[in-house]
Amino acid sequence: MTPHSLEQEHLSNWIFADRVTRYGLIPVIYISLLLAGKIGLHYPVRECTALLLLFFLYNHFFILFLKKRSRHVLDTTVYFIILILDTVVFSAAIHFTGGIESTLVPLSAVIVMFGALFLTFFQCILVSISAVLGYVLVLGLEFSGAIPHHHIFHVLDSRLYMNGAYLLLNGFGVSSVVLTLGVIAGYLATLRRRHSEQLAKLRMRLEEWNRDLELRVEEKTRHLRAMHEQLQQAYFGTVTSFIQALGAKDLYTQGHSHSVSTYAKLIAEELGLDDERTQKIVQGCKLHDIGKIAVPDRILLKPGPLTKEEFEIIKQHPIWGARILEPLTFLKDVTEIVRQEHERWDGRGYPAGLKGDEICLGARITSVADAWDAMTSARPYRAPMTREAAIAELRRGSGSQFDPIIVDAFLRVLDSGKLPEFAPIEDVTSHLRIHEHKPRAGAQS
Repeated sequence: MTPHSLEQEHLSNWIFADRVTRYGLIPVIYISLLLAGKIGLHYPVRECTALLLLFFLYNHFFILFLKKRSRHVLDTTVYFIILILDTVVFSAAIHFTGGIESTLVPLSAVIVMFGALFLTFFQCILVSISAVLGYVLVLGLEFSGAIPHHHIFHVLDSRLYMNGAYLLLNGFGVSSVVLTLGVIAGYLATLRRRHSEQLAKLRMRLEEWNRDLELRVEEKTRHLRAMHEQLQQAYFGTVTSFIQALGAKDLYTQGHSHSVSTYAKLIAEELGLDDERTQKIVQGCKLHDIGKIAVPDRILLKPGPLTKEEFEIIKQHPIWGARILEPLTFLKDVTEIVRQEHERWDGRGYPAGLKGDEICLGARITSVADAWDAMTSARPYRAPMTREAAIAELRRGSGSQFDPIIVDAFLRVLDSGKLPEFAPIEDVTSHLRIHEHKPRAGAQS
């Protein structure tokens, strides 16, 4: 805590205490004076009202001054002046409310103790001396007859108030108590200031330690992030090698993955997906056939239709692809796309037989894009479908093989003319980025 913040805390506490006094204590005292007159205790209400109004006004003025003060004026100086004025006003109030018997005598002691919260040791002593001098001055003036004594207890003999020994004894007793309280308040003020300074130093030291710790944590974080990125790049290097090996023995797979990712990106944009989610879907498309690296060449490169046994083997490639990617925990979404690429909307797909919304959105998008590319691409054992025939096939599979919403979105892409006539084959590895994923479509390819 800086000295400025400590001053702000003191000001907030002072304002709170001032509000309690002016808007709580003063009205209570004034109402008590009015009620006292009803039970035979006669106070000079006009003079007391003037003192309360004076107390209210100068405290209000000093609060405004504290809020707009120059930085060259110390808070404790202003608090000291206010408390000195308070003791003077209370001395006058004690005279008008019965002298020694006044209920305000204990409040003067409260003012002295209040200084412990805001003043220095010597200022507390001076405030207590001021309270004593004001009280003794009132007693002396009353004893000399310079000012009248306002008797509030008529059962007491009025001559008692003119007895010098009585007044001296009471004056000495009140003065001793107030001065003792002043010393105690000063001692408490010294402890408070000392502890505040120690606390401020400790807080400054803790802030320095925190800044140093933040710098160290930031440095370690940068180092760990760099290592993590290097590890990701190493993983991707391995995945890239798999894709290049697959593309080397099956050129159709290389071109097919790029085409599917192009179509899927257009579908994702039509659905209004954000860039991050779209890029994950694109990456999933790039990797959706990676499991085919485990498929024997005699099946993968077979020029004709597959037998039932061969098809059961090739149906395992989503599982094999997911197993290849599972160690890459940062590609969790991509892994699910690869695993679910051949699931169907009606639950009759493979490998898990997922249905409807159980299939991740990326896999549902890839299913449509994959089917479109498979239908419109030439195969060794068949010619490509026409555009109209492929559209009719998508409509027929909507709600059974494909998500109807995805099919409708893709047809809107077709109608808008955004779909390229063909997806040019590019270097697959140039699209491998750490946070891009994309799933594969539902049609068999």
